[in-house]
Amino acid sequence: MDLFSGWVEMCAILGKKAEAIVAATEAMREGLPFDLKGMGTDNGEEFINYELDRYCHKTGVQRFRRRPLQE
Repeated sequence: MDLFSGWVEMCAILGKKAEAIVAATEAMREGLPFDLKGMGTDNGEEFINYELDRYCHKTGVQRFRRRPLQE
């Protein structure tokens, strides 16, 4: 959720493969009308992996963890 505009971007993903999470993240990032500076996720195993960490480091996206369903 963008704190200033209230914009929320979500995507349904079948399964928990790291490659699918990274691909969906990239697709959402490309569709945003602004630059993605940070990404908050819960502590699910689909988000805590090397591939997503490497992708965020490469694109300059700051990651932070949140509790499930927390806004």
